[in-house]
Amino acid sequence: MPTTDSVNPFVAFLQIIWYIVSSFLQAFYWNLVPYSLKSKKNLHGKVILITGAGGGIGSELARKFAEMGCRLVLWDVVPASNERTAQMCRQLGAEVFTYDVDITNRKEVYEIAARIESDVGPVDILINNAAIINSKDFLKTNDEQMDRLIDINVKSIFWTTKAFLPSMIQRNSGHLVTISSVAGIVGAPGLVDYTTSKFAVFGFMEALEHELACLGHTEIRFSTICPIFVKTSMIDELDTTGWPILEVEYVAERIIRAIRLEQRVLMLPRMIYVLYAIKGIFPWNLYQSIIIKKRMKYS
Repeated sequence: MPTTDSVNPFVAFLQIIWYIVSSFLQAFYWNLVPYSLKSKKNLHGKVILITGAGGGIGSELARKFAEMGCRLVLWDVVPASNERTAQMCRQLGAEVFTYDVDITNRKEVYEIAARIESDVGPVDILINNAAIINSKDFLKTNDEQMDRLIDINVKSIFWTTKAFLPSMIQRNSGHLVTISSVAGIVGAPGLVDYTTSKFAVFGFMEALEHELACLGHTEIRFSTICPIFVKTSMIDELDTTGWPILEVEYVAERIIRAIRLEQRVLMLPRMIYVLYAIKGIFPWNLYQSIIIKKRMKYS
């Protein structure tokens, strides 16, 4: 925000008003102009690292990036799945590097990250995609399962980001992308530990961007992705009745759009933006009624 030191109070007031109005105008512009007319980041030749690349969204992202001429670094804990994705991308002409990584092992993450710097070069875009889900009620989920979920969904993002962010800062260029969830902005019954992890991811991205801005590193871009249920094996045991289920290809395409536009937060489908607003504006019982599909009394 512009400084008001040593400025006439009336002029300072006008500066603040213009700052606010111009910010809203820019936001309206970006939301109203069609994607085809917006300026977009060229990803050709960029080094893109994807965790959880062996299947689902990670694999589909890799395929689409391969078609765009990106250099791919694929991480997964299952070597066979990772290699399948790699072969698919190589057939499309992409240069692909695979690493079998346990992202919960901080030492291993740091060691392999150092190898990538010499084997491949600096990572331009880090996509924190790997995650798991426990499809049981909170009291029925054992402690070990919860520990593992937090290690994979949250703590691993600390390690991967700490591994690659310093180089991005040094180069004054980089993009951090993290797959959160609608469950990262709305408390999902039956998925308490998963929701906790995705709220953490959402908060991590926002807090880190604010922190870097305070330190003057505004050149690092952030994109947090919040899709509703995606048609992968992760939701096989979930009750998704009454909620939309998105195709993997659609979600991957929208993520790439968000990256090219350097969009801070992407919620899918668009109705989730309305739900997010309802959470902050409506009485709690009305908001809760929408989430649990049951009329609740005001209290």
